[in-house]
Amino acid sequence: MKQILLLVLFNIFISSVYADTIIIAADLWCPYNCKPSSQQPGFMIEIAKYAFKEKGHKIIYKDLPYARAIEYVRYGKLNGLIGADKDEVPDFIFPKNEQAVLCWSFFVKTGDPWKFNGLKSLFNTDIGIIGGYNYGSIISDYKKTNPKYVETISAENALELNIKKILEGRITATVEDIRVMKYYLKKTGRVGLLSEAGQLQTEVPKLYIAFSPKIKKSSIYAKILSDGIADMRKSGMLRDILAKYGLTDWKK
Repeated sequence: MKQILLLVLFNIFISSVYADTIIIAADLWCPYNCKPSSQQPGFMIEIAKYAFKEKGHKIIYKDLPYARAIEYVRYGKLNGLIGADKDEVPDFIFPKNEQAVLCWSFFVKTGDPWKFNGLKSLFNTDIGIIGGYNYGSIISDYKKTNPKYVETISAENALELNIKKILEGRITATVEDIRVMKYYLKKTGRVGLLSEAGQLQTEVPKLYIAFSPKIKKSSIYAKILSDGIADMRKSGMLRDILAKYGLTDWKK
């Protein structure tokens, strides 16, 4: 009996010694990442928590403006950035397998005839974007050549502010992931007030929880997450998590 007790205590001690607390952050971007304290913190958060829990580690998720989260992760103040793509933070450490995909689309006030059809269609069009996000070359080119028509917001409620600007007629359009916008409009009782006005990209970018280049264990964390989501896809756990948010696996 004493030997069994000692073995149990030894295993608890070993687990506590090697267990890491991994802090990841981004601004609220439901359903990818939602309120940290909610029962549904976002499917990317649930994926990360499950994958790291299987290896004895703990995830702490913080809500921060995206631009600030990038800087904190870049310099090692935090472990990981949620919803990153490889073009916007190429110096970060990425898992092999992505944790989501996105679809940037333009949204306008319902009834507005404006439609996106390439860079030329943006001519003299006021648009709102969120600071720190990588929207691709079309938006960056438009911002360089027509800066007065692009309003950039870096705030925790940036999406809400852009929606208000559209409804008040202060800007014509905003760019947002289609899942995020539909989820937010439904949550805030605004379904039908905004309409999709064209998809920004022809290719679907992959999204990751990317890790700090300044933290030695980042490569280990990236592998845990990459292997974890592959295992979750095989076991059906990924399907179950996505279903909670009304989504299905992007690879099926």
